[in-house]
Amino acid sequence: MRILKQEVTLSTVAIYVAILVFFLIFISANYRFFYAEMNKGLYVRLNLFSIVLIVFSTILLFLKNKARINALIIAFLLILSVYTVEVFLSFSYINPIKFQNKERVSNYDYRDDYEIINEFAKNSIEVVPAIPPASFLDMGGVVGKGSFFSAIPLSGISDKKTILCNRNKQHIVYDSDRYGFNNKDSAWDTNKSKWVLVGDAFTHGSCVNTESDIASRLGVKEGRAVINLSYGGNGPLLDLAALTEYATIVRPEKVFWIYHESNDLTILKEELKNSILVQYMHSGFSQDLINKQKKIDQSLLSHLTLEELINKNRELGKGQIKLADDDYMKRALKLYNLQEKLGLISHQSSTPEEFQDVIKRANQIVSSWGGELYFVYLPMYLRYSSQIESHDMYNHKKQVLDMVQSSNVSIIDIHNRVFEEHENSLGLFSHEDNSYYTSEGYRLVSQAISNFVKDN
Repeated sequence: MRILKQEVTLSTVAIYVAILVFFLIFISANYRFFYAEMNKGLYVRLNLFSIVLIVFSTILLFLKNKARINALIIAFLLILSVYTVEVFLSFSYINPIKFQNKERVSNYDYRDDYEIINEFAKNSIEVVPAIPPASFLDMGGVVGKGSFFSAIPLSGISDKKTILCNRNKQHIVYDSDRYGFNNKDSAWDTNKSKWVLVGDAFTHGSCVNTESDIASRLGVKEGRAVINLSYGGNGPLLDLAALTEYATIVRPEKVFWIYHESNDLTILKEELKNSILVQYMHSGFSQDLINKQKKIDQSLLSHLTLEELINKNRELGKGQIKLADDDYMKRALKLYNLQEKLGLISHQSSTPEEFQDVIKRANQIVSSWGGELYFVYLPMYLRYSSQIESHDMYNHKKQVLDMVQSSNVSIIDIHNRVFEEHENSLGLFSHEDNSYYTSEGYRLVSQAISNFVKDN
């Protein structure tokens, strides 16, 4: 009798704990949907999931003791089976190339930008780190050592050797132009017809040698000046700002808005909170940055001298590149692959309505001097490392492209034109962190852009 009573008590407690957990899932889903950001489809599925399990658990409380315990045992076996499937899916989705190159990745150079800068300094070479404009969104300007510059810069320090990233123990360094972008300075003065690129790190040049990035390849292939106004960490509003401030002085024949699906919409939601950037959505606004480069350089250099920032970057730098073992474990515990297979994963929140306003404004600017705007859609690694039921719906791709198309902007879909047709899509991504493209990946992207323009 004593043993039976103990079993009943434990089973009852287990059921009440389960009901509490499912109730918390229900509350969390509703809070995130109404007060935060959650995809509607995911919200509905989580609600159904939690309600069904709450009802099932409540029914268990009214069963006889033996039946209740048997039901719990069956539930445990079901959970074990689910995780078995998850482990199987995890191994199925792992990129074998990554593990073939594991030794190379484990020998990664973990020195941060400041340690590399000191190494260059020993040879009397002055080098600065790339400073993402997105770093200053929360500050409302550049905070330096005892100073504050009340503007949002859109580039880095001008006329300096700049560290972009670390690849294969080789730090990618480029010479910034007169405005702090990754260009040959002569591109601004040439009489050749010009093209302009705006975008994030993929367009900035991460993480390949300068001659292998999109801008350089397009310049060589097309025999024209291609000016790169992109910077790592940029979202749509920062892209619009760069277009407004700098493209207007060269009035390019074509502008390529290079969108990356991984985080551009997430960044946009942060950009919309910045009182300076939102003004770029209206005609006539400018920070006049092109005439403030000296002040921008002084402010950014002052910003770099902050000891607090240096220490922060050191910690971030050492934590940026990791082997994927921990990530795979976390994904497995969260049943990530199984949820994704069942359509329970929302990789991004819904597309902000302001996104279309940004694209329309960009098209107005480019059209004002008779130029053409092209929207280039870049896919992310997870699109190919996981099994996707619908490539159109993944990361709100269809919704994004519908907004662009309704804004009368031409679309170059790199998923359709490059990755979907390639025999080894995963092989076009860097094996070190599975994020940026390889040199070959960038070559194919540039070729797709060039071919589209010729055909249209």
